[in-house]
Amino acid sequence: MDPATAATAAKWTAVLWRAVGGGIISGILKPGQLRREGMAVIDVEYNRELALTQAKLDAQAIIDGKKSYSIEQKRLISNETSISFVQPIPASEESQASAPMQHALEVLAAEKLKNEINVAQAAMHAEAELAGETLEPPEALPSADWVTRWRDSAEKVSQDEMQQLWGRILAGEIKKPGTYSLRALEVIRNLSKEDAELISTIANYRSNDFIFRPESQDFFEKKGLHFSTLMELQDLGLIGGVESIGLGLQIKAPPEESLKGFFVFTRYVVSYSSEELGKSFSVPVYTISKMGRQIIGLAKAEDDLPYIALLKDHLVKNGCKASVHEIVEMNSNGKFRYKREEIELTS
Repeated sequence: MDPATAATAAKWTAVLWRAVGGGIISGILKPGQLRREGMAVIDVEYNRELALTQAKLDAQAIIDGKKSYSIEQKRLISNETSISFVQPIPASEESQASAPMQHALEVLAAEKLKNEINVAQAAMHAEAELAGETLEPPEALPSADWVTRWRDSAEKVSQDEMQQLWGRILAGEIKKPGTYSLRALEVIRNLSKEDAELISTIANYRSNDFIFRPESQDFFEKKGLHFSTLMELQDLGLIGGVESIGLGLQIKAPPEESLKGFFVFTRYVVSYSSEELGKSFSVPVYTISKMGRQIIGLAKAEDDLPYIALLKDHLVKNGCKASVHEIVEMNSNGKFRYKREEIELTS
């Protein structure tokens, strides 16, 4: 990594951890602190992962009643060791009564520690998402209310896949505060695994904040996107027009002008044009709501080329020239570059 790129990456990392705020683990894992101790970059990553893994094991051992924390020794000790220390001394009724309370307090502290570990791991995924940024980070940070809501959600998930999801959310909000609304966070935290899988599937067909609806209903049926499942997405407030057979995206050129436009997917773009002045036609679609754009956009979409071919065929049937190209660069402002060579597809 060249010095300029490394400097930019360091700025993004600093903004990220400043936004996440304090916490038992997040404070310890700030890269700046570790590097001040003389660790190389690779050592920083290894030691952070090692610290999180060991902390998680220790916290679970306390919760399971296998270990206790010795204030005198400032370390974890086994319950057997703890008992061997206190058995020779006759325990008073007061000390016996306080033992369960001490364990309860240790469990509460261990649970808090596990929550902080989850937050830190999600933040580390966000750090990885931001690693390739070349522009300077924005001066504004996510709002305190937003970060609090994010932390409340991130600390409840321990599966790596879900931590990656919350990491992507944090990274997106760091890049552009206001990207994810509090309502969107609430919907995301209540998603079931089945809901998340459904959203990942529908994301493969998103283009221009619409989902083209092929004439044949069998296409989506074969992909597992039955009418009932599409209605579930609509009930979540992510898409619309599921029950409206006649809903269409109206494409129209200004009077006395020719037509040109694009349908942009993740890796491919469908270019269409017509020399007919003022040409207009309709493309059957499902709409994607504002919140849907936030949530569906989190999925790692994989373009479906036969589906893109169906869209191209629809454009041709409506009197347009249409071609499919591979995208070579996509900027955060929505601008893109694509290869001039056309990709031949069959639906």
